[in-house]
Amino acid sequence: MNDIKTTLMEYIPAGRENAIKAKEIANRLGMNYRAVTMLIHSLRTSGAVICSDNSSDCNGFYKPTCKADIEKFVKQMNSRTKKIKSAVKPAEKALRDMEELNINEIAY
Repeated sequence: MNDIKTTLMEYIPAGRENAIKAKEIANRLGMNYRAVTMLIHSLRTSGAVICSDNSSDCNGFYKPTCKADIEKFVKQMNSRTKKIKSAVKPAEKALRDMEELNINEIAY
């Protein structure tokens, strides 16, 4: 793990009650918000379990301290995935229709 990722992991607290916002991490590390969220994504896809919660009583990133933390995170992420997939379906249908009709432009 490179230095910035190691430092980022040190800033992420253990426990949902201690969650930290990406904006706060960005300020501490002198980075922008987007860079922090991209690093967190990279850490997650490399195997780090970093939970997040955007509910009114939490809203931030944290290391899980129990099974329930991970279960809540997985449930929340799966819900987001389903919502994104349902939003993409009409566009996928439009592409199939356009391919079937052999057209490249849409007239509104």
